[in-house]
Order: sequence, then C-alpha cells, then structure tokens
Amino acid sequence: MKIAITGAHGYIGSALCSHFGEDQAVRLARSEEGGTGGEYRHFELGAACPKGLLAGIDVLIHAAHDFTPVRGSSHSARTVNIRGTLGLYENAALHGVKKIIFISSMAAFKGCRSEYGRIKWELEQATLARGGIAVRPGTVWSDASGGVMGTLERIVDSLPMVPVFGPSNVGLYLIHLDDLVAIIERLITHEQSEIVLAAAPRPYTLRQILAELAKRRSLHRCFIPFPPSLLYWPLRLAELMRVRGLPRSDSIRSFLNPNPLPDWSALHRLGVAVRSFT
Repeated sequence: MKIAITGAHGYIGSALCSHFGEDQAVRLARSEEGGTGGEYRHFELGAACPKGLLAGIDVLIHAAHDFTPVRGSSHSARTVNIRGTLGLYENAALHGVKKIIFISSMAAFKGCRSEYGRIKWELEQATLARGGIAVRPGTVWSDASGGVMGTLERIVDSLPMVPVFGPSNVGLYLIHLDDLVAIIERLITHEQSEIVLAAAPRPYTLRQILAELAKRRSLHRCFIPFPPSLLYWPLRLAELMRVRGLPRSDSIRSFLNPNPLPDWSALHRLGVAVRSFT
C-alpha cells in the first residue's frame, strides 16, 4: 500500500512518514530537504498540481496547510488552501486514490470565528463530499517540541513571568502525537465517511498547560492574567512585519471561541486509547 502524505516535513506529516516508513510513505512537499524516509514528490498548495502526482497512490493523507496569509490578505490564504486542496482532490480522483484522510483541526466547526477554522471547515465538507474522512486533532503534544505546544514550551522556557490570556473557563483539548498517528492509521481501513475528533475529552486551561510545562522543566514561573485584546493586536502587527516564532493572532480568536458541542462518538467507535496530558 502506498500512502501519500502532504506537509511531509511538518510536525504531524513527518511523524506519519516515519511511522509508515520507506516502503509505504510517499512524501509530498515543497522540497526534498529536511525529510527522511519514503519516496519524494514535489507538491505545493499554491502551485498547479502535477498531473501524475498521485499515480500509484492508494491513500492520501492531506496534512499540509499554508500559514502565510501575510503575503496578502485572508482571501489569499483561502485561495491557496482551498483551491490547492481541491486541485489535489481532482488529482486523487484522476488516479483512483481509494481513501482521502484530511487533517483538519478542532478549531473547525460550523459557525467558528477564526479564519483558519473556517477554511478547515470548508475543506472538511469537500472531503466528506468525496467520501473521505476529516480528522480534527486537538493541540498536539509529544516529547519532541513542535506546533502550538512547541510555542508554549518556548514561552515557558524564556519568560519568568508568563502571560495567560483569556477566561479561566476556556480550555484546550490535547492529543499525544503517537495517539494521533494511531488514530490516523486506524482510519485507513475505516469505511465510514465522517468527522473524527482526535483528542482526550478532558480540556485543560491555558494556565494548567503552562504550569505543567514549567513543572516538567523544574522551572518556577509566575503566571500573569493578560487581556486578549492587548495580545491580539501586537501579534497581528508582528505578522504583517513577518516576524516568525510567535503565536498567530488568529489562534487567539480560535482559542477564545471553541466548539461548544464537541462530538466524541466517532473516536469512541474507533476504540483507540488516548492518553492524558498529566
């Protein structure tokens, strides 16, 4: 079985490539550099999809997302991700790909406020319309830093006084990277086209997560409540100035407006054990 993985050099994509190994994984990425294991084929969301990109592929796992709307407006981010994904799906249909698994986000749901969530939700609908499966991972954590959790780790490491924004009753759902990979592997043979939430069902407040990260590092940190508005606009300005390594302003909007009714039924049916953050 050949499994094509977009975003193959990203946090989730690279873990999937390592898991499936050289015999199965086909890395779809902008560059061959930085990837390990598996055949490489050039793919970029913002460019035309090569005609034979998915030739010989049985399963497509679409984990790529363009996080660079600072090149233009939010419209350009929508164009790159939606048109790029639809072109990818057309290529999958052309070559008879049997299964599509789209890596979405728990930020995606009908009525979500963030631009990222709205793009992901629209692509979920396109995936389901083609008989595929949409996976909504929570905030991913592991022993190797990466993603949102990697950003929080850097904040804890560098600041003795850590800002904590948002109300205390808003929490994040977390998923260990290995558990997410196990869920995705199980979905390869899953016949039903549906949305699957991939996270432990207990939410953690931002302060709880930051405190746990500090504890694991044996660091004493002081946590300071911080109004979200005072964080959002400086982050937005930093994005326009193309400053890297900071949380995205859209992530603040997503965090403050979570899905009020997460549905865990599909995850329960899969029967994959998901470990707790603590």
